[in-house]
Amino acid sequence: MPLRWEEVEEAAAGMFRVWTSCGDLDFAKEAWGHLETAGLTNDDDIVSKTQSCLMLVALCRIYLAFSKAKWDEDPDTPIMFLAEDLYIDQVALGLLAAPNFPRHGHNPPGFEPLDLYENALLAATIMLEPQVFACLRRAYGGDMGLYTRLCRTRSNNQEHDGDDFDITSPNMDAYDFLKHRYIR
Repeated sequence: MPLRWEEVEEAAAGMFRVWTSCGDLDFAKEAWGHLETAGLTNDDDIVSKTQSCLMLVALCRIYLAFSKAKWDEDPDTPIMFLAEDLYIDQVALGLLAAPNFPRHGHNPPGFEPLDLYENALLAATIMLEPQVFACLRRAYGGDMGLYTRLCRTRSNNQEHDGDDFDITSPNMDAYDFLKHRYIR
């Protein structure tokens, strides 16, 4: 059974709040529907439900990274705050994070040596981001469709701004982010 938007909507409202237009939250709801259709939001057991909740965190991290590239908007929200209203089961989180968890002495960028919970959230979420990204690419018809949809989140308008396709550094950075973020 899928984890429905209504079950994560309140947490999402606290995560997707870059713009006062709520265009980012509207995008999150729409994207959640795509994740649900793709079978990525199951809540059959506690591990599946935890993974589904982390899909929302992964979606938010992708959106925030795009916002940083496109508009230089970076709320720099720690992952613990993104996940705080999702009531993540810590044992399930450990199971999901284990395959991607940094080993002693090998902390990649972003991992802090002493914060186990935050590192587990980061490890599990990083592992899910490529699935979320691939789902969004398929749902929006590729990189250009996803770029166009993400550009509309700032003002929450239904049509893209012609300036989004001008060759400027922020536009190129944002499109490059989508084109090369994850190896396909």
